Amino acid sequence: MQMFKIVLADDDSRFVAHFKKITEWEKYEMEVVAVFDNGDEVIKYIEDNPVDAVITDISMPEISGIDIAKYVYENNPYIKVMFFSAYRNFRYAQEAFDYGVVGYIVKPISIEELDKKLERLKNLFHEKNTEEFMDDLIIRKRSEFVLNFLGIKKVHKQVLKRIIDDSGLPYRFVYLRCCIVTFELQDFESYVKNDWKNEIDVLYEAINRIVCYENDNLYCIPVRIFKSELTILFAFKKQNLNLAEVLNTIKMKLNESLTINAAETDIMEADTFAKMYELIKECQSPYAEKINSLITNDNVNNTDEYIEKIKKYIEDNYFRDITLNEIADEMHMNAVAFSRFFKNHMGEKFINYLNRIRVEKAKQMIIMSEDNINELYEKCGYPSKAHFFKNFRYYTGMTPMEYRKRHMETGEKR
Repeated sequence: MQMFKIVLADDDSRFVAHFKKITEWEKYEMEVVAVFDNGDEVIKYIEDNPVDAVITDISMPEISGIDIAKYVYENNPYIKVMFFSAYRNFRYAQEAFDYGVVGYIVKPISIEELDKKLERLKNLFHEKNTEEFMDDLIIRKRSEFVLNFLGIKKVHKQVLKRIIDDSGLPYRFVYLRCCIVTFELQDFESYVKNDWKNEIDVLYEAINRIVCYENDNLYCIPVRIFKSELTILFAFKKQNLNLAEVLNTIKMKLNESLTINAAETDIMEADTFAKMYELIKECQSPYAEKINSLITNDNVNNTDEYIEKIKKYIEDNYFRDITLNEIADEMHMNAVAFSRFFKNHMGEKFINYLNRIRVEKAKQMIIMSEDNINELYEKCGYPSKAHFFKNFRYYTGMTPMEYRKRHMETGEKR
């Protein structure tokens, strides 16, 4: 029997020696051909020797697991890479997706979880078509085609033809047996807040990349992610596929890559993709009505949804001593990720945006009321009059009294 060649790497030499010893490698059709305590030796070895997989610690000094994954991705893409990690929140997850890492073995090691991960690795070796992550543009094109065909957007037939051409899908796709499934991503808000260390839209992209794949049996195309709901279209190249096994594959992918657990909540099947359109259009089932509602109402992408929610929260609470941590909690994001997300999408830091909004509100109060200017700072959320005056001058170039006087002279006061 052919044995798959495995390289182990961890800067904790005692750990990796113990791991090699306790694992029943023959059970998974594997043999350990080399063990290293640094990434440099790993790269040198795989340059000159046949290797099927590298299982490496993610955070080794100098040459890290990410560096090894990047080298493999660029030079030996057939080699599978799996990480050891003591980090349950996987700070490097996004980079790992980019370099095709197939999973994590979490320290301390659970024998039950180890068995699942190595069995998964063995199955990947045996697959004819390895499911590498698709290009993000192709993922978007495929999702766009599905959404357009199902009627989310009304487009000309020639435009639809171009979209399906760009997606790499065959024209016979519309005649394949298919189903639409919605999964509930369990404890998702807690995961975003406590475990995910990046922007929410990056997480959505990562999930799309994990679940969007194609093999000899089927196409899996993400349709929509909104908060904890993930909707996927499955189109079957072979009629006799077991749907339960397909769904379990998706759940396993999410759990292994992101430690997110998912459970299917709604399933709608159709003999063809074209028939699926009719079912949704005619709302022939409760789930069809739900999908039709999504098609009718969900024209704003998830990032825009978050931005509008953030703006509204600030608009409703600017007069209080709100903080970045508070609003991050409200958006179910950790503070670091929220700060980066806010600046990337709003073009300025959170505190600068908040101060600007407060000054705009103060300008309205000064013009539209006769309130004592010395007392306005409390109504605008500032802890002191000095802080209020400083920020007002910064954004307007004048003091609040000068601003009121100017607008009284021009007749703009109420």
